[in-house]
Amino acid sequence: MDYSKILYIKGEDCFLHDGKELSESSFSKAKNYPVALLVPPSALFMHTQKMPANIDEEQKEGDMEISMYKDGGANENEDYTTALITHKLPEGGDELVELFGLPYTLSDKLYSNITSKTKAIDLMAPSFLIYEALYDQKIKSTDLYIYLADEEAYGALYVDGEFKAYRSIDSLSALSLKCGWELDILKAALKTRGINESSYNKQDITALNAIQETLSKNIEKIIHTINHKRGLFGINEIDRIYIDFEGSNIDGLEKIFQAYEIEINTISPVKLNDSNNPLLWHDNIGAMYLQGVMNGKHRKINLSKFNRQLPLYKTHVGHLLISLGLALIVAIFYGLFLRYELTNEEEKLNSIKKETKKLSSNIKNAKAIFKKLKKEENATRVELEILYKKRVSLYEIDKVSPFIKKDSIKRQQMIDTCLQGLKQNALHITSLEQNGSKHLFINVATNRNKQQNIAEFMRFMAQKGYSQSHTKQITENNGTYESLVEVAR
Repeated sequence: MDYSKILYIKGEDCFLHDGKELSESSFSKAKNYPVALLVPPSALFMHTQKMPANIDEEQKEGDMEISMYKDGGANENEDYTTALITHKLPEGGDELVELFGLPYTLSDKLYSNITSKTKAIDLMAPSFLIYEALYDQKIKSTDLYIYLADEEAYGALYVDGEFKAYRSIDSLSALSLKCGWELDILKAALKTRGINESSYNKQDITALNAIQETLSKNIEKIIHTINHKRGLFGINEIDRIYIDFEGSNIDGLEKIFQAYEIEINTISPVKLNDSNNPLLWHDNIGAMYLQGVMNGKHRKINLSKFNRQLPLYKTHVGHLLISLGLALIVAIFYGLFLRYELTNEEEKLNSIKKETKKLSSNIKNAKAIFKKLKKEENATRVELEILYKKRVSLYEIDKVSPFIKKDSIKRQQMIDTCLQGLKQNALHITSLEQNGSKHLFINVATNRNKQQNIAEFMRFMAQKGYSQSHTKQITENNGTYESLVEVAR
């Protein structure tokens, strides 16, 4: 698969992004390129919590998933695809951990029409994270982005090039309903005349007042969110404000910010110098960000549950089929070899029979007697060999039997302790392999909300005297966690 390009999906439209520019493409190219899209904020469940900075990522994910149900209000009957973003706090010692969750049922409802064409979605990320793609290098600046689109709008706060907060506001469609203008008329007015009263006729003043009032309330929501984050991240002031509105500015918008004591003289439109179509600038930035996440340039975050199926030869079933095929080939060649050997033996036997017929009756009688004696001799030799082997085996068994019995007791004790711990922590076992009396490999499975029980099981084994107890591999499939646990004496 070619990772230098991605297939960017927006609604029913499909684009190929080459790292700089978007071009119309086909869903059929999903087999050649990674598929990626942006998730609107309205689809997300979000939960934020302070946590110690010294805990590992696995524990952090487990604690946040428990907290999202217990403290965050997540639906206990719903499964979520989750991803975390960690914000370092100025005072040190703690981190602000932000969880984004996408419900399975909503994910199916929103994107099943896409997966029916692409079979998989490799990357899904919240749309308000895309402006990290505009920072080629870290800079000391506090920036606010205002995104206005037909069905989605929000403000996103960035500090030193990293996302810190967002707030949803009224979309252009909602603004159109409040002012009474058609959506196209509203967008044209905002682009060409802004919101300055001097740019409008008297008959438009009522609609203008509705626009100004709605934008003012939206900005008030954004300012409220910024003020809440000031103390957490040590924000003193907003250095720059950008508007992402199809490459256009809204004249007079800065006056609303000034009314809320945000001293900013100009608001700059978001532009891409390498892109020629302003209507696609926002999507181009989004595709740049998604490609950066996929290539490790930006923080790893993925809300997709539509994983790409591995080729058959890379799956366990594929490995089994390959092994069976090789075994079949070996069996066929071995059978051919035996047939060849038997044919040669039959030819030799026929030759001997022909020669034997030429001998006299005396020689035949002598040969018959000789064969009979030879057969008896061979039978006697076989019996002697069997008796000898039995004698040696009995001697060896008698020699090692005390050690076998002792080792068997230890192995059984180890298995009994393991089964006790699994039952106590309500874990299911899918396979168990014992290597001597000192090592035990257990593949356990549990529901997502009982993932912590695996850690409790390992702690139980440690308390029972098994010094080494740790997970070697964790996988997730349809809401079920599977973990390979190694226990050593």
